[in-house]
Amino acid sequence: MSYAKFHTNIQAAICPTRLIDSPLQLLAHGTDASFYRLIPKLVVKAADETDIQTLLKEAHKTKTPLTFRTAGTSLSGQAVTDSVLVKLGHDWHDYTIEQNGEIIRLQPGIIGARANQILKPYGRKIGPDPASIDSAMIGGIAANNASGMCCGTSQNSYQTLAGLRLILADGTLLDSRDPKSVHDFKIRKAALLKELSTIRQEIIEDPQLHETIKRKYKIKNTSGYGLNSFIDFEDPLDILLHLIIGSEGTLTFISEITYNTVIDPPYKSCALVIFNSIEQACLACTELKQVSVDAVELMDEASLRCMTDVPAVPNIIESGMVALLVDVRASSQNALSEKTTAVNQCLSSYELDYQFTKEMQTYANLWKIRKGLFPIVGANRDKGTSVIIEDVCFPLDQLAPATLDLQKLLLKYNYSKAIIFGHALEGNLHFVFTQSFNEQKEVLRYSAFMDELADLVCEKYDGSLKAEHGTGRNMAPFMELEWGVKAYALMKRIKKLFDPKSILNPEVIISENPKLHLENLKPIPPADELVDQCIECGFCESACPSKDLTLSPRQRIAVWREIKRQENAGVGIKPWLSEFQYQANDTCAADGMCATKCPVDIDTGKLIKQLRTSQHSTLTRSVAKFSANNFALSKSLIKTGLKLASPTGKYPKAAKNESLELPTGDGPKVIYFSSCLNSVLAPESGKSTPNSILSLLDKAGYQVLMPPNQKQLCCGMPYESKGFNDAAAIKLIELQESLLDLSEQGNIPIVCDNSPCSFHMLNTLTDQLRILDAASFFADKLDLLNIQKTQMPLLTFSVCSQQKAGESHALSKIAQACSKKVKSVEEIACCGFAGDRGFSHPELNESSLQEIRTQAQGCDKGYSTSRSCEIGLKTHSGIPFNSILQLLDECSSSL
Repeated sequence: MSYAKFHTNIQAAICPTRLIDSPLQLLAHGTDASFYRLIPKLVVKAADETDIQTLLKEAHKTKTPLTFRTAGTSLSGQAVTDSVLVKLGHDWHDYTIEQNGEIIRLQPGIIGARANQILKPYGRKIGPDPASIDSAMIGGIAANNASGMCCGTSQNSYQTLAGLRLILADGTLLDSRDPKSVHDFKIRKAALLKELSTIRQEIIEDPQLHETIKRKYKIKNTSGYGLNSFIDFEDPLDILLHLIIGSEGTLTFISEITYNTVIDPPYKSCALVIFNSIEQACLACTELKQVSVDAVELMDEASLRCMTDVPAVPNIIESGMVALLVDVRASSQNALSEKTTAVNQCLSSYELDYQFTKEMQTYANLWKIRKGLFPIVGANRDKGTSVIIEDVCFPLDQLAPATLDLQKLLLKYNYSKAIIFGHALEGNLHFVFTQSFNEQKEVLRYSAFMDELADLVCEKYDGSLKAEHGTGRNMAPFMELEWGVKAYALMKRIKKLFDPKSILNPEVIISENPKLHLENLKPIPPADELVDQCIECGFCESACPSKDLTLSPRQRIAVWREIKRQENAGVGIKPWLSEFQYQANDTCAADGMCATKCPVDIDTGKLIKQLRTSQHSTLTRSVAKFSANNFALSKSLIKTGLKLASPTGKYPKAAKNESLELPTGDGPKVIYFSSCLNSVLAPESGKSTPNSILSLLDKAGYQVLMPPNQKQLCCGMPYESKGFNDAAAIKLIELQESLLDLSEQGNIPIVCDNSPCSFHMLNTLTDQLRILDAASFFADKLDLLNIQKTQMPLLTFSVCSQQKAGESHALSKIAQACSKKVKSVEEIACCGFAGDRGFSHPELNESSLQEIRTQAQGCDKGYSTSRSCEIGLKTHSGIPFNSILQLLDECSSSL
């Protein structure tokens, strides 16, 4: 391998900003969800197929290994490398809908849940539905042949494949849906296709091997390469395409996959059914297999104990208890009722107490619990331990004894906190346990356990060591044991046929190293109690505004762990801290959106704000406190600065000094608290937000009060976000005292006109006060107004605080009441303006909103609920953005 030559050769063709080689960033980008740690020598953020072909051709010349990665949520070590890591992200998110949604073409960088969101208007979805679908990207879903809760083996990528666009190790491109590309490929790669046909014929002519392959795929199986493709298809091109599915980036690069989509039934219901024993539950699974159910998820006693504080889960868990989460879906309510009735009849002999729920929030919560079991266990592990999840499959009629044997094996090796759950209808079990790798005796314990596990699954029950998570590194040493000498020899032959120089993800699936699964184990040193629960699963990344600019929450935590490890080891950390400042601190929006995606609610922003606090000097703290104590003066100085700077076009206009007339209607009293943002920053156009709100309150007949010291008041969030906690406390106490007095100790509700401030007040002020966000307040009062809809097409953006409060529907409700043509911004969780960070680090706002201009096409104006966010939204969408309350005021009159 000549890595230096490879690096030199690609620099002329690949944009320098896409080549990452600093130690800090290599560690960050090299981190994935598995329990392995390999640090790449180079990370390349590939922009397109041309970049990929360049990389492959140079890798081929220099024998430099490449590993492709999308979201990095894979669990088995197939997405880590100590060579060159090629990352695919926002550059790879194009899609095409065909045949009214029956077919979808997807690039590898699209998140699975996003694909389903695109297909939702057609009543369809992609077949694969892994638990990580909200974070996992299409490239990984296809490369691992991921399945999930409902798709079983009938709707995975292998079964729903309609076409692939791929690039071979030597740079050859094939688009299987383009006749000319197929014609050229058949000529150029005739030898490859001929060899695939030869392998097929050898399998057909070997009854024992043929039967082995057929038997292995009677149950869920993603171990090794998909040898079933040689039995299922005769055309060598079809064999090739289906071999690529589940090959974990070891045979080709997938640049696009075309799926035959499946129907997404609109009516859904589920029930959590508690059994007294695993035998009873598994017997019920066998019977449920005969009726029309969409999913049956098994959760053992230990799993249930993790969830005893969750509604619908029993508070008291008795020894041996097991739960089945039974899910049914249908195209109509009548059909759904028929399905639930069939399930009830099927389970009637067990005399169980359960109930199907159609209530969507309860339904979603039950599935959220099931999907979050893996990270929840990881979060409760002892400090310094790794969390490991394995994924095996047994014949369904052997599921009960196999599960009991698995439980005994876990206890034998002292994995007493392990949990077992999985897709019971398929005999597919996941089990999660925690393991320290800090001492050699612990590594040996894990090694002995894995040896016995392989024997249990393969020898005793003739099962599969991997049902859906992919072989990776942790099961590669056991492939010959599972498949036998002949079948494994075919797999090695396939690898050599596609990748003769072994440059594509070497050591994954095929390895000659019997100890591979025991090497390069990831250390998880304690770093800070705020983030020590993190298992680096990556679920947080899709919500992070800085993920495409610098680091994601997972990466911030991984780097901070390494910094603390080096510090404890006495290693100089100054260079790391220096780079961490921009990569992790300066460009963190600290918006808390990562916590909304994290199964254990880790808010990485809290760590960053804590670090910001520690960096402040006595002088800067004193300045912040002076500003807080003289807040009216501070605001006046900011407005003066804006007036001087706004002609440059870099900053918004300062708000006018306007007198506000308070409505004196005879209706209920309400307190209006205007945020400092709306008193400092002018709207993009039209009436100010305070005047719009007072106008609306007047139309609705309210009697309005405002704090007499309004100009001096602030919720403290601008100080808190920068780590000035003392200054923040000054403002918070001052505001609370003022509002308690004015509200008659909480008897009068308080309406705030800026969603981030409303959310902050709601979470920091005393519960005695009734804090309402203005959008939510007026969304419930639309019947008090006479509203005339406009024909203007508009775009709405729900800011992060509104999402965290669960109040996004308020924005939509007002917008739809005011206009017949409403679009909502999709796939952007946070705009990245982050208060005033959009002024100091505009690149964060730009990166987060890189896709909004496309979404804004066809819209005349945009509306939101935070003035600072609206500034960034206008800058990058190309349309003016104002408060939704201004629109409501313009469209309404008194009844």
